Amino acid sequence: MKPKKITFTPTNAQGWYYKKVSIIVLRPNGKSGTFREEVVGTVTYQPQTQANGGQGSMEVYPSTTLELGDYAKLVLQMDIKKDGCGLKQRAKVVNSIVTCYQSSDRADKDYHLSLRTDNPETSHYLFVDGKQLPKGVTSPLDVILECEKTADHAWEDGGGFSRQDFFYTAKSICAPNGQFVRLAE
Repeated sequence: MKPKKITFTPTNAQGWYYKKVSIIVLRPNGKSGTFREEVVGTVTYQPQTQANGGQGSMEVYPSTTLELGDYAKLVLQMDIKKDGCGLKQRAKVVNSIVTCYQSSDRADKDYHLSLRTDNPETSHYLFVDGKQLPKGVTSPLDVILECEKTADHAWEDGGGFSRQDFFYTAKSICAPNGQFVRLAE
């Protein structure tokens, strides 16, 4: 069964890079075999200090259980800006403290890296209950989550796999009586 609702609870984030994690559903687009992506929630991590490997704050939107509706696939995407500040901003670091200021520089208008759980080139950046997912496979989140169970996930932003950067729990609630059944080969 596919999850109908998900409670996505960030527990910790660290590192020197600004991160925006988007919870995305792919919905049928009306045309046979095409889909549109819809962001149903986001979490941003803003580093505040470069001390202790980078520490900062997280902002979650919305901070409730997410109703997923009718969808074909559930994925996470992590967008990373390596200077420590969000889009259209630039970081200034003094005594390990990160301060962001407005920037119109072209280099500050885009993210440097984007990771997705359904991309076989980057799905192995995700750890589920302490185990790293294998490289080269497609791992959509709706396949990883088990109904009515809470899983601990850790996601690495690309700096090295010995220390992950973004931590959260994910609990899925599945539809009753076979609604939202996922077909498997």
